[in-house]
Amino acid sequence: MQERMSESTAARVASPEAPAEPFTVPPAVPTKRPARSRPIGSTFVDWATLAERATAIGISRPVFDAPAPTLERFELQIGTLNPGKTPHAPHCHPWEEILIIKDGALEVSINGETQPAAPGDVIFFASNDVHTVVNRGAQPATFYVINFCTDAVHTVRDEPSAKWAPPGTLRSCVVHWDKIEPKPMTHDIRRSFLDSPTVTFTNLKIHTATAAAGRYPVRHSGHANLLLVIMKEGMMESNVDGVTHLVGPGDLVFLAPGAVQTLRNPGSVPATYYVIAVSSADTMIG
Repeated sequence: MQERMSESTAARVASPEAPAEPFTVPPAVPTKRPARSRPIGSTFVDWATLAERATAIGISRPVFDAPAPTLERFELQIGTLNPGKTPHAPHCHPWEEILIIKDGALEVSINGETQPAAPGDVIFFASNDVHTVVNRGAQPATFYVINFCTDAVHTVRDEPSAKWAPPGTLRSCVVHWDKIEPKPMTHDIRRSFLDSPTVTFTNLKIHTATAAAGRYPVRHSGHANLLLVIMKEGMMESNVDGVTHLVGPGDLVFLAPGAVQTLRNPGSVPATYYVIAVSSADTMIG
């Protein structure tokens, strides 16, 4: 049974109310085929090896754009937005999008309403909600842009999901790092950002874990869903299906369904990382 967003989770989520004045809904951005046809398997991505491309608004770092197990398309890029810039005018699309702010600050617009977002914050744009971000600060802002496209993107309604999403599904929101209460667990300290079904996912779960220096391994094994690990700070030793790799700030680990990962903090300071788990109808079938 899928978990619905609890009242305590909802209290931590900054989700704009419907705007008092009507806002313009532009035509939806059409779905695209992945740039690559070969599905992505479990892999490590080092920040230092990412290709950077200077643009008129900042820096673009493409990471993934390919099919993945249980996903029609998995696209991930890391952008740096210069002060006063926006990546695009307010737009919408049927797939749902996740942003995680690495550095700097952004102003987030959702269906005509704006709110701030700071380092560590998680932003969720639900299907066809009109959105954009602007860097209103004095320094560049760097953030992860994550798009998980499931088969459901072809059957959603062609209007903002804020108007029609079923009760219990996640709405567009900004979840602030400083509003999340750290919770001690057996192996680490957790901050739970999201854990809810959405319009196109059977469940989306995002949390961070902070592992103490020298902490013994944490094992992720036999999961049916996709997992994406993003390092926030510190260093972790990640072993995926027998391959060991040291991951640091900005690095990524993508785990295909069924992959076995063991994480250990070999350093002398705590290490913090995001874990994003996505389930779809195909996950349930597979």
